[in-house]
Amino acid sequence: MCVNAPVFIRELELTEPVEDLELPPRPDGTAYQGARLLVRLQRAPVGEVQLPPDRLSAEAIVNAIWKDLSGSINALRAEVSLPPLALLTTRGVAAVDALSHGSHDFKNQQGLNAGGAKCKGTPSPPKLTAPVTVAEIELTSPDAVRYISIAEAEPDEVRQALVLVRAGGRPLTTIAVDAPGGRVDAESCAAQAHAALAAAGDLPEPVSAALSGLPAVDSSPGAAQYPQISVVIATRERPQLLARCLRSLAELDYPDYEVIVVDNAPLTDDTVQLIRQWTELSVRYVREDRRGLAAAHNRGLLEAHGAIVAFTDDDVIVDKCWLREIVGAFRAADDVACVTGLIMPAELQTQPQVILEAQGNFGKGFRQRVVDLGTHRPADPLFPFTAGKLGSGANMSFDRDKLRAVGGFDPATGVGTAARGGDDLSAFFTVIAAGFQLVYQPTALVWHHHRRDFDSMVGQAHGYGVGLGAYLMSAVWRHPALLGSALRRAPAALAYAFGPSSPRTANASGSGWPRKLIWLERRGLLLGPFAYVRSRWNTRNEPHLFKN
Repeated sequence: MCVNAPVFIRELELTEPVEDLELPPRPDGTAYQGARLLVRLQRAPVGEVQLPPDRLSAEAIVNAIWKDLSGSINALRAEVSLPPLALLTTRGVAAVDALSHGSHDFKNQQGLNAGGAKCKGTPSPPKLTAPVTVAEIELTSPDAVRYISIAEAEPDEVRQALVLVRAGGRPLTTIAVDAPGGRVDAESCAAQAHAALAAAGDLPEPVSAALSGLPAVDSSPGAAQYPQISVVIATRERPQLLARCLRSLAELDYPDYEVIVVDNAPLTDDTVQLIRQWTELSVRYVREDRRGLAAAHNRGLLEAHGAIVAFTDDDVIVDKCWLREIVGAFRAADDVACVTGLIMPAELQTQPQVILEAQGNFGKGFRQRVVDLGTHRPADPLFPFTAGKLGSGANMSFDRDKLRAVGGFDPATGVGTAARGGDDLSAFFTVIAAGFQLVYQPTALVWHHHRRDFDSMVGQAHGYGVGLGAYLMSAVWRHPALLGSALRRAPAALAYAFGPSSPRTANASGSGWPRKLIWLERRGLLLGPFAYVRSRWNTRNEPHLFKN
């Protein structure tokens, strides 16, 4: 339920009893039109509910929370192996129940939540209706809003806008605001952003405090501060998308980088003609006739001159500080082999794009995370098999020599093979299994153009499932010593993938993800291991660029 402004904002902790809420008077003498309750469980944000003044009794509050957030509550409990709740009462979730499995701290233990939406500073994704404007606001200069894409709307028509909130360049959260005519009022947007951050305990006062602990490239001169980076884009017959991506790469704020376009099994010469005519920056064209995204990525890895290889897709627009933040993340720990980053939607013009953004788990939150098999091992019992929580192929970078040393990408995975995907997940898993560290760096930001139509979503859902199953098979195939561990974790993995209270299932039901796509994804997951074996057979005679 939406409540007209002004609203009274208050946090509500579910491990404490719920009481009647009385709205205090406003300083100017006017009355609040309702309450916005930011709901937490063991300090971890669950979501929010909005209630009018006549529905603020303890019982009405509990009923609203359970109606809107029961799936999120049980998904959060499932992440730390707690049983689902059948009901929420005014006494709340008893602390003894929440701690029954050994002093769980959801705020810390859920750090690798698949959607990243429950991390501090990241409220539950708002319900959006297409078309939606996508924009960003910088709180240190909130007099202007930068638009990524603008919703199609009449001048007097009020649309919604999904706004990325930044302070000193650092992404902090996203908010949904009204957008009359598709446009955002900067002053009102800044006020809502500050309110959201204050409610989440993340208000940057001052901005420098918000940036504390953020790795950055030293501004002093010297080649060591700016290692050469090779940006690799694998593409196939999408010259218009590629041109848009290249334009964003030409605006990067980084002194030493090369761009390599790998044309994967092309049918026409459209891509090479584009590169020949491109003048905005120097681009190296490489043709790779072996079909498959992993094969294209391996070719880019082989051709790369840079010490760091940054991979992105042709349907992406990169943030101008993307490479600087990647370099900073590689310095966040001692033995980093991989850096992933935040992926935001570049447009939400159609409802399938909105649904895909809500369910696709592109964004992984706004907190930097370092993971490995040692002191930075997350609490997730399925780690490191749950590689999909760590990032996506549209925004991944590797230490060139480390990735080559572990064998590069598995050529039997990826779009264009029978496996249909999983090459990125396999690479994440491989570097972690080899003892290296992976850093998720939200300041390393790209904007991704989701598919616009439902038919594309059908193929993507099935392909994602197949790719996920193929990746899991690849992990065991390439690392047979982990077979025992995989078998021990199989029951928990099946519950995670198929259980009614699993985070992904709960997220799907709340995001509008069609049931048909849920079953297509699950069917694909079961077919994935067989698809991987077939893909291995198909590539058996192809030369391996890297040996592990």
